[in-house]
Amino acid sequence: MSKKLSSSEARALGIIDSAKIMPNGERRARITNGTLSASVTVLPREGRSGWQAAHYHKHASECYLVYSGFVVLVSRTIFGTLRYECLEPGKKCTVQPGISHALFLTNGAELVTIKHTPQSTEPDWHRDTELDQELEHVDMDSLGQILSRSIAA
Repeated sequence: MSKKLSSSEARALGIIDSAKIMPNGERRARITNGTLSASVTVLPREGRSGWQAAHYHKHASECYLVYSGFVVLVSRTIFGTLRYECLEPGKKCTVQPGISHALFLTNGAELVTIKHTPQSTEPDWHRDTELDQELEHVDMDSLGQILSRSIAA
């Protein structure tokens, strides 16, 4: 039979959990154990659709699995162009180390993020302010037009 661990018992085993609410109303719960981090992100229907901060990881790969709503993943290709991908419920994708990316969450979006980092003592989340600036004025309407063009191409 399994045993439920208290928070202090989990921490003693190296499992760290945290939860926070972001400025747009996004709720995040995260569990970390050494090189593996898993989080659940929920943007309630009353939350504000919008961009998460653009970033990249030097060492970690990051897998996104959408449970409900939809999420748009934008990543910078090795050629410097932007790639837009719409992720609907049941869809998943993995962003490799070194690739700048950002997520646009719609109201009601729920997703699971799994991040795997090889052993490293340095922080592995790096902001990409240039990508943030490029996406600053891209809203739901703009995304619809961009995704329609990419589907037609």
